[in-house]
Amino acid sequence: MTLPTDLPCSHCGAPNRPEARFCARCGQALHELLAEPFAEPTPTALPDTAPLSLAELLGEDAPSWQPAPGELLHGRYRILTIQEQTETYSQYAAHDLGQCPLCLVPFAEWPPDSFCPTCGAALVEPLTRALRQYLADAVPDMPTDATFQHEGFLFAVMAAQVEAEPPLLPAPRQVRLRVGFQTDVGQERDLDEDSLLLLHLTGVYEGAAQLTLGFFAVADGIGGHDGGEVASRLALQRLGQVILDRFFKRAMSQERGLSLERLTEALQKGIVSANKAVFEQRQARQNDMGTTVTAVLIYNDQAIIANVGDSRTYLWRGGVLQQITRDHSLVASLIAAQQLAPEAIYTHEQKNVIYRSLGDKPDFTADMVDTFPLPLYAGDRLILCCDGVWEMVRDEGIEEVMLSAHTPQQACDELVKRANLAGGEDNISVIVIVVD
Repeated sequence: MTLPTDLPCSHCGAPNRPEARFCARCGQALHELLAEPFAEPTPTALPDTAPLSLAELLGEDAPSWQPAPGELLHGRYRILTIQEQTETYSQYAAHDLGQCPLCLVPFAEWPPDSFCPTCGAALVEPLTRALRQYLADAVPDMPTDATFQHEGFLFAVMAAQVEAEPPLLPAPRQVRLRVGFQTDVGQERDLDEDSLLLLHLTGVYEGAAQLTLGFFAVADGIGGHDGGEVASRLALQRLGQVILDRFFKRAMSQERGLSLERLTEALQKGIVSANKAVFEQRQARQNDMGTTVTAVLIYNDQAIIANVGDSRTYLWRGGVLQQITRDHSLVASLIAAQQLAPEAIYTHEQKNVIYRSLGDKPDFTADMVDTFPLPLYAGDRLILCCDGVWEMVRDEGIEEVMLSAHTPQQACDELVKRANLAGGEDNISVIVIVVD
């Protein structure tokens, strides 16, 4: 049969690869669009290689080296923790970033999107594997998915899936939040057009915290003096008013709790109202002001994340950094369509061209706000930032800061410092939320 060059999803309209069976953006099945169904995928593992002795690899002088938590081996395995150590090997738990955790189909990178395009699984947590680093002269016969060399050592990937140690524990219904924030004008701008908003409420009843509410947002203004800074401030002021009225007040008064739909609706309506306020001011001033926004709404152990534009929210969980939001930019759309390499997001001459922002159009609707529900777990960190952070520091730098910073405020201060050292080409704003 002849397949189209890309497969549009009938639910959200997103393009997908011709061989995809589920939409990578929304997870809906694509089989109804095909003339005939695909065969079931065959689980694929890394090719086996013959085990080699350490003596054959290194000779007599084997170095003393062990990978640290968070280190990436073989471009694929992210070390979580050490599990076992003997005279002949050390064993680690590691996230396998190269396969779908459900159907085991290989990925070029983790994650390809929110859902596996082959089986439709939600891609929240990578597959966990055991890695054995051999320190003795020979490798015994054992079932493995693969072997590879790193830093002069032979690593065997265990075939059985193992639980990371310590396991990822679900947070209680009520959680405690620690928050840091920082903003800076940068090295090349005279005006800080960014705005931040932080609302946090904890109810302690009968000696225990029984209600945690949070709303956090970063807005990156567009339009220069008397434009960008006005748009970002106005957007967050209006958004904050709606969230206080539609979320905080209701959550305080309703003992039965709020549904996920109510939370999403409150956030979307707040952003739509913010767009209206900015657009009306833009018309009154006769300029081109606008703003991006990324926001997180927290209700006990549940978060709703939203964005418009190219300000981002990241999740740091189990030593892995994941971008939750999707950039509404020209270059990001070309990368998603595989017309540009991923590196172009940092280097392309049109990297700052965005196709969606607040204040640009009067007919801005709730479905133009991307939202992402996210259950929270102990140890999670959420990073909200403008493009002045992620363009300058990049994902690798954010990961380094998350590994080294002990508090959310230390993380924010270090990210601003690194963005300035990298050139500080734009305003720099960041919020870091830690879930305890």
